[in-house]
Amino acid sequence: MTRDRALHILGLPPGASTEEARAAFRKAVKQLHPDARGGVPADAFQRVLEAWRTIEAKTERPALRPHAERSVTVDAFSARTGAPVQVDTPRGPVRIPLPRRAVSGQRLRLAGLGPAREDGSFEDLILILDVAPPPPLGSALRDFVRDFSRQSRPA
Repeated sequence: MTRDRALHILGLPPGASTEEARAAFRKAVKQLHPDARGGVPADAFQRVLEAWRTIEAKTERPALRPHAERSVTVDAFSARTGAPVQVDTPRGPVRIPLPRRAVSGQRLRLAGLGPAREDGSFEDLILILDVAPPPPLGSALRDFVRDFSRQSRPA
């Protein structure tokens, strides 16, 4: 859908500003929302939503400031229990507690522990967790667990 078509759906002339489109969208949503008006067909409401998404997608937005990202591998026990781990940052090593039941791919933000900016302040550091699988049980430990589970069963 083009921006002009989206503006037409909202009842605005081509070239209308984003602020005018936002006001027209809000007014249309109040009139067409299925919860507000029981008998209004959902098609009209969906067309208004699609028109707004088109206008919003074509609006210039300021670029987001990139964060420094670093992948860090943690053992499964620390990830499960939320134990503290040591992480090397541009400002030196720090010890941080993991959230309990942390999973691979989870992102943690360390405020002000990233690289230095030109003004002397520090960016945030985003840690991307990689949880290492636990090591396989050795044969002696495996035998102990098997024997223990046999002894623990009620007769």
